[in-house]
Amino acid sequence: MTTPPPGVVNFRDAGGHATPHGTMTTGRLFRSAHLVDLPDPRALDPLGITTVVDLRNDQERIDHPSRLSSAITVFDIDIDTGAWGDVAQRMPRLEEVYLGMIEKRADRLVQAVDTIARRGHSPVLVHCTGGKDRTGVVIALVQAVLGVADDAIASDYARSEANLMAAWRASPPPKVAGGVDWDEFVASGLLGSPPEMMFDVLGRLRREHGSVENFLSVHGAAGDLPDLLRRHLLPG
Repeated sequence: MTTPPPGVVNFRDAGGHATPHGTMTTGRLFRSAHLVDLPDPRALDPLGITTVVDLRNDQERIDHPSRLSSAITVFDIDIDTGAWGDVAQRMPRLEEVYLGMIEKRADRLVQAVDTIARRGHSPVLVHCTGGKDRTGVVIALVQAVLGVADDAIASDYARSEANLMAAWRASPPPKVAGGVDWDEFVASGLLGSPPEMMFDVLGRLRREHGSVENFLSVHGAAGDLPDLLRRHLLPG
């Protein structure tokens, strides 16, 4: 098991899952929450990470800037759907957040997966703020293309709720999601990562497009994307 870098919440290796073509390689694709609390800009060096894919919006990056070495290449790919914009009037449902991503940010999802595919010759870290929703969908798309079973994808995704609850319960942020109180946020269910949510996302993509690969292709993925993912993230 990979030791999480100090100061990074909800960190884990996205590999190690069975596929029809062998077990996903470990040490090549990681996921986490934001990187503002790294104690040292070189804290990711022991993992060999050379690429970071940041899925947050511009304001999130301003409020919580990543503390990274200049040796790491960062790709800023905003997958925020604006679901939190009117949170003072109405808390969004978790389903809305995910539906918004696949309906409104499909091109950005493709961009993120494509970046992983083309930079996957060396370790890549994908993150958003909590490493749960936006990161969860991007990682699920990669795993699905590689042939990881939905049960395993959903189980990996579901770990985020416990990880975040443990970290943020110990030191809860005073305000989250547009100024909402921590207790209200927890009560809303928006901190959750129920496996059913990921089953629903993958099921919707297959019903509407036939496969996850077709979803990516329809929204601009290059034809070599699946092969690149397999080359970098499956055993040779």
